[in-house]
Amino acid sequence: MKVPSASRNSLTVVTLTFVLVFALFESLIWAAAMSGRLDWLMELTARAAAVLIHGVGIPATLLGNQILLTSRILQIDLDCTALPIAALYSALVIAYPLPIRMRLLALGVGLPVIAVANLLRLLGVAFASEYLSPDVFIFAHEYLFKIVMVFVVVALWAVWLQIARGHAQTA
Repeated sequence: MKVPSASRNSLTVVTLTFVLVFALFESLIWAAAMSGRLDWLMELTARAAAVLIHGVGIPATLLGNQILLTSRILQIDLDCTALPIAALYSALVIAYPLPIRMRLLALGVGLPVIAVANLLRLLGVAFASEYLSPDVFIFAHEYLFKIVMVFVVVALWAVWLQIARGHAQTA
C-alpha cells in the first residue's frame, strides 16, 4: 500500500516535532536535576510513596528522599519521580497536530494519571522488596514496572488520540 506524500510529510513533521520536544524536555530535566532544582520533587515523591506504603501496612520510614523498609532502603531518584516518563507523554501530546485546548486537556488528565501510576509502581516495588525474593524484586524494579509505565503512557496516548479524532469528526 502506497502512503500519499502529504501523509508522509505530516508524519515526518509529527515525528521530528516529537523528537525535538522530547530532547528539549529531557535536556531541561537533566540540567535541573544536575543543579539540584529537582531535589524537592524526589523528596515529595518519597513522602507520598512512604505514606501510601505505610498506609497499606508495610512498615516504612521516611528519611529525606529515602524510604526505609525492613528489607532495604528505597532511594527515590529522578527516575522514581516519573518526570522522564511524563516528558515522553507530554512530547507525544504536544507533537500531534490538534488544537491547543485538546492538548491541554490531554496533559491535564494524563499527567495526574501518570503520577498516580508511578506511586502505585513504588508501592509495588516496596511490596516486592518486603514479601518476594530478591530476584523477583530486581526483576520487578528493573524491568516489569518500567514496562508497565511505558504501557500506561502508550495507553493514555492511544485513548487521547481516539477521543481527539472523534472530537475532530464531530467538529
